[in-house]
Amino acid sequence: MNTSPKKFRVTLHDAEDGSDACILPIPDAVMAELAWKDGDTLTIEKMVDGVVVISNPANDAELLDKEVVALAEEVFGDSHKAANWLLRKHPLLGTSPAAYLNNGNPKTEVLKILRSIMHGGAV
Repeated sequence: MNTSPKKFRVTLHDAEDGSDACILPIPDAVMAELAWKDGDTLTIEKMVDGVVVISNPANDAELLDKEVVALAEEVFGDSHKAANWLLRKHPLLGTSPAAYLNNGNPKTEVLKILRSIMHGGAV
């Protein structure tokens, strides 16, 4: 199985609505490859090394380890709050817990943070 990242090149287009906004057209083939669909809300994250990561948080959450999700739900009391925490950037990880895990990092760090929160520790 090829696990090397794929790169796609697209060109930004002026939204032509008088704003400073741009449109990022994503080809259908790329949308299919990433399992994205029209109407998805994407997250854009600038990493420390200058790399920009665009992800679909819904897809990220689906890929998470069940033990991590279960502990997050226990710590935060419901699945919505747990998902919110898993998808927000965490200062100790340098990225969101979901992105941290989906980048192949071990779940032990995320579990350690969650257990610390559960027991009233500062994180």
